[in-house]
Amino acid sequence: MKRLTLAMIALLLTVHSASALTIRGARSCGDWVQGRTGDRNTHAEAWLVGYLSGRAAASGVDLLKGTDNPSLFLWMDNFCRAQPLKDIEDGASELVPELARKARNR
Repeated sequence: MKRLTLAMIALLLTVHSASALTIRGARSCGDWVQGRTGDRNTHAEAWLVGYLSGRAAASGVDLLKGTDNPSLFLWMDNFCRAQPLKDIEDGASELVPELARKARNR
């Protein structure tokens, strides 16, 4: 519950920030990779955690149990480096089934 609350706060902050992603997270993977070289990607990271938390809440499956944020970000790093023309939302959507499989195997 604490993680979900923090993710929702992060999502709200993201929506209200002038340089934030749109609600749908339409920022490109190229932006994600470039942003990971410095401290400029915090909005995208917050969006990712919020998106995954929302999907977990909607599905009733604790998708994020046993997973930490650095692992999620590394997964997205790898996805975006391999497919720089995709959007972050594409990667997040592909990550959900992987997290669900992991949750079922716990």
